[in-house]
Amino acid sequence: MKIGLFISTVVFLLFAYLQLNDPDAVLWIAIYMFPVFANIIVLLKKNGRWLFATTALAALIYAIYLVPGYSENYFDNEEARESFGLFIVAGYLFWLVFITRSKRLESHSSE
Repeated sequence: MKIGLFISTVVFLLFAYLQLNDPDAVLWIAIYMFPVFANIIVLLKKNGRWLFATTALAALIYAIYLVPGYSENYFDNEEARESFGLFIVAGYLFWLVFITRSKRLESHSSE
């Protein structure tokens, strides 16, 4: 699991770095840095599932809000790219909720 957390941390750091030239860079850097923060919480073995779940739900709602109508050049649309990034963040955070819940159940069943 630690290798997966390391790889995802590098990926989200790269995503955050790529936002530096964006007009609303502060917002998008914060959005892409949250999964990095979540990974640190998981590595420290702290319980952040509710935080991850509520943030994932907020990202999912915002992503749906940003989804534009159908277009042949979907990824030429700024809102489409932003919604796709939010779907990635939401999916990742929901995955963290699942794996931390699974690990917690495993540790309780072994006691």
